[in-house]
Amino acid sequence: MLASVVAPSDQAQAASFVATGDPNGYCTQSINLGTGNTVTVSVNGANCIVQFKGVGTFTWFRPNYINRMRVLVVGGGGGGGGDYGGGGGAGGFIDTNTTLSYSNASFLLTVGNGGTGNAGGGTSTDASAAGNGETSTVFGISAAGGGGGGSPDHIGDTTLRYGRNGASGGGSSRAVNGSLGAIGIAGQGNNGGGSNYNGTTVMSGGGGGAGAVGATGGTDPAFSIGGAGGNGLQSDITGTNTYYAGGGGAGTHSGNSGATCVGGAASSGGSVGGGASGGLGGGGAAGKCLSTSLASNIGNAGADAAANTGGGGGGGSVTTGRTTNARGGNGGTGLIVISYAYISDARPIITVPNPNGLSYRTSVTLTSTAPIAGSVNFFLKGKRIPGCQKRPATLSGSNYIATCTWLPASNGSAPVSATVVATDTVAGNQSNTTTFFILKRGTKR
Repeated sequence: MLASVVAPSDQAQAASFVATGDPNGYCTQSINLGTGNTVTVSVNGANCIVQFKGVGTFTWFRPNYINRMRVLVVGGGGGGGGDYGGGGGAGGFIDTNTTLSYSNASFLLTVGNGGTGNAGGGTSTDASAAGNGETSTVFGISAAGGGGGGSPDHIGDTTLRYGRNGASGGGSSRAVNGSLGAIGIAGQGNNGGGSNYNGTTVMSGGGGGAGAVGATGGTDPAFSIGGAGGNGLQSDITGTNTYYAGGGGAGTHSGNSGATCVGGAASSGGSVGGGASGGLGGGGAAGKCLSTSLASNIGNAGADAAANTGGGGGGGSVTTGRTTNARGGNGGTGLIVISYAYISDARPIITVPNPNGLSYRTSVTLTSTAPIAGSVNFFLKGKRIPGCQKRPATLSGSNYIATCTWLPASNGSAPVSATVVATDTVAGNQSNTTTFFILKRGTKR
């Protein structure tokens, strides 16, 4: 069951958070927040889930003895193109395991912002092109921002009509039949969709998503169809399968051909006036391009992508001409999630194969099992056991195992101690004692 607590978004100093329902404080976090940052801490089974939302840089203080974790890093989504613009490309999606250095007590994390959608109205100059999303970074793992969607008018760099390259590429809005969309980054996203042109009508391409390329705009001259955004990918890092990093839907217009503007990307069967859909994972839908039969030329803006998903913004649509009403949607902000198995007790557990059958002068294997890394020293009544010092511990599952051979030199009560000399020197060593009983040997020499 998930229990959580949310840090105040206006807090701008170091803060410690304990997840509700965790009275032992296993998931206590120490985090420096900037203004507008939000951190959600939750417990899922034996794992602590820490979600970094908002935009900007956080300082996260590594919990004691923790260095192995799973991370989800999502970059900011690209903005959608204006007028009849291409969909914004999704931010990069990386879900992986990593091991941190114990020498670092704190780490900087950066969550990227989404790109700004193009303003529309024929103001698609190079400087106002739909913006790329920003990169999100944690532990040296970087998820790039998504590429901005293409817009029809660029004075200098006409390649911006094809969309911008990014983690996933922005969709094309080029008035050339079969124009390809922008390029994505392998392992983080996919290419944007291409646009089609029937002589008067540009049907732009959807933004690429983490899981699929953006759809190509339609080809039927009787209908004006923008391409849907590419779907994102799912992650269950929070305990629930959730889509992230979907591409933005592409805009369109009817030009002067009298073509009917419809939604959907796969066929001409969409609803009249509907905007192409955004991809699963927060992608913004395109603005509606109303049919000329509805006597409307006001244009409609692309939808902003969902926050904390890295989705691409939707492209604007307009029946004919250009209008600022048909601006592109903004890309969604990125996200970082850290999941790690909490440690409820760091002390080693000492075991022998047969605790009821220990005999004087009969060798036995001592085993130390602990959830923390480090070498192990064994002691009997506070004195070093010969051959049982600085024993290496090997990772097995979620524990570190160290062994040594012990030859009891007396019978009776035998308190055996193990001290883990922790690799995490900031946290310190951990010790525990178990008392065994040594029997007299049953045979004479």
